[in-house]
Amino acid sequence: MKEKRYVVLFTCLAVRAVHLEVAATLATDSAINAVRRFIDRRGTPVDLYSDNGRNLRGAERELREAFENMDKGALKEFATLKMFHWHFIPPGSPHMGKLGD
Repeated sequence: MKEKRYVVLFTCLAVRAVHLEVAATLATDSAINAVRRFIDRRGTPVDLYSDNGRNLRGAERELREAFENMDKGALKEFATLKMFHWHFIPPGSPHMGKLGD
């Protein structure tokens, strides 16, 4: 049985390191899971730049809402958890993918 899978490519803009994660679908949940696995392995980035895919926009919105709904006291206690800023390149401009906004 064949199943289609997608690869999420993370690159570090400082040292050009590459990290690949497998995503089961193009849904927002798969994008969130890929970002979570990346953070678990490599640590929380300060900034994350991505294209304007609908699944990535949805992932950013869901993660932002989850952070807003967290218990602020527990968040302070768990000092290693850091909120990162998600940047999106302008629509129709793939040449800006390496620089972001």
